[in-house]
Amino acid sequence: VYGMLMAKSTYEGMKLATRKKRPFVLTRAGYIGSQRYAATWTGDNLSTWEHLHMSIQMVLSL
Repeated sequence: VYGMLMAKSTYEGMKLATRKKRPFVLTRAGYIGSQRYAATWTGDNLSTWEHLHMSIQMVLSL
């Protein structure tokens, strides 16, 4: 829950600060619904099949 609420707070704060621009928020934490407010960074991956496999599992579990 903390990850989603932090993304939401950051999104809303940036929206107030920039007024006319849509905010871009990047987060490593996540929870159900956090995709509404931020893109999720899955970490530093290498260009290998093993890392592709791991990143797919991470994204599917968001």
